[in-house]
Amino acid sequence: MAVHRSRRLAKGLIKSLHTSRAAAKMRSALEAPKPVSGEVRIDASGFDTRHISFFDRFRIKRGPSFYELHFGFYGFARELQHGLIVVTSRQAIEEQKENLMNYVQQLGAMPEPTELPACNLRGEVDVVTADIIGLARHGAALAEITFYAFSWKAVVEKVREGKDAALIAVCTALLRCDIELQKRWILGLYEREDTENETS
Repeated sequence: MAVHRSRRLAKGLIKSLHTSRAAAKMRSALEAPKPVSGEVRIDASGFDTRHISFFDRFRIKRGPSFYELHFGFYGFARELQHGLIVVTSRQAIEEQKENLMNYVQQLGAMPEPTELPACNLRGEVDVVTADIIGLARHGAALAEITFYAFSWKAVVEKVREGKDAALIAVCTALLRCDIELQKRWILGLYEREDTENETS
């Protein structure tokens, strides 16, 4: 009996060894590839999205890595009629600062630093993500903010393959407001964080 037990133990050790080797091979196959460096053109011109809305209040909540951008439409009812949350990375906000602030300067005079009505989104609202922020205006009153997202995996693959074709970004939301509110929203992105305005 002792001999049989020893043989079973040896078989168990061999099976365990094979399992460990198989696991090592699997880990090796799943290891992250080496970092790549390059440039990829992003096409953020489309606007086919189901999130098309108007907002008259907003709130900006800053986190260590991500921003939550809350948008609400209250209208004459002064009660929340529709809301949307856009989550974007702090890095994306910082990388677009120069372009966004140049846009604000083109609009002329800065808005008066008045307190804005609170934007409190309660209950379930849609949440989308974004890597790119687009801005536009039409006439003297209408302003537009568009949000786009793309796959970083697709970016890496294009760099590795050396493809020149532009990567198509998906429009995750198209929002409209008045121009003054658009100015306040852009400036709110870059206000000193220690003011804890959170633009509410």
